[in-house]
Amino acid sequence: NGLFSLLERVMTMQNGIKGIWPWSLCFICVPNWLVAAHDEIELGVPSQLLSSFGSYPNPWNLTAEDRELFAPVVRFPQRPETGELHYRILDHTKPWEDQPSQLVSPEEHERARRQQSCQANQQGQDSDNSNSNNADDADENESQRLQQAMVAQRQFDWYGVGRYDENRIGMYESQLFSVENPEDQRTVHIAIDLDGPVNTPVHAFYHGTVHSVGYNEALGDYGNVIVLEHPVPNADGNNSRKSIFALYGHLNSTVVERYREGQQVTKGQVLGGMGSFWENGGWAIPHVHFQLSVNPPLVPHDMPGAVAPKDRGKALWDYPDPRYVLGPLY
Repeated sequence: NGLFSLLERVMTMQNGIKGIWPWSLCFICVPNWLVAAHDEIELGVPSQLLSSFGSYPNPWNLTAEDRELFAPVVRFPQRPETGELHYRILDHTKPWEDQPSQLVSPEEHERARRQQSCQANQQGQDSDNSNSNNADDADENESQRLQQAMVAQRQFDWYGVGRYDENRIGMYESQLFSVENPEDQRTVHIAIDLDGPVNTPVHAFYHGTVHSVGYNEALGDYGNVIVLEHPVPNADGNNSRKSIFALYGHLNSTVVERYREGQQVTKGQVLGGMGSFWENGGWAIPHVHFQLSVNPPLVPHDMPGAVAPKDRGKALWDYPDPRYVLGPLY
């Protein structure tokens, strides 16, 4: 308390307001970590990363009763002997020894982008054009072989959960996350990752409307992604927030083929499957990035999936803990 009392006095002096000290108009440098900690207290968010379920802001006032109305986004397998859900809790606070990078190489990603372009061109061609049938067949066969090789390279058979409010040092290393000032480096994950085998179905947690859908192609981005606007269940006149915006990222191409802006979805409806790395933004482990937002995205089918530590306090309000929807997975 004494530390933050002192900080408040220093910040007041920095704003040019006369303080208690005779040299109060002098410029005083305050460390950014101290300012961020002060902001977190002011915002009422937990000061510790990876805090327990229920300790984060809940702007929709979602309850256990509300969660009974929701469908699981991913249906994890159950242990036969107990019926409990079977999945791993993953630690991304440091690189894994057996897999230092969670992203494929830029070369692999560029090859995937070429495949996406090739597939789009093939879909636009006239199937009755006999002069190009043989070439088309060859291209299609090569594309299928490449896709099978890519999927096989990264395929695995386990399920996992990547945590909210986790500082993932060394994970976001692609050009997409490049910054000049190290203090702007986005490392704090503000979503939950649900991992599983390629093509594991991903479901809408509640009925709603498609806000936007598309393909974010940069290495480290969402790949195939959809944002739904869900109503807040049991919202009353005291709750000014009537919508939950939910981003489902890193999916396969099914989602962009099936859905359009303004389309209605039902609770539990399959949006698509977990994409392999050639279509999910280049991520080695298939998963869905599930993120909540109190506001509609400023950019269609996009949200900042990670923020700089200095921006954490506000981000925890803007992008609340997905466990308020998913339940206490950990």
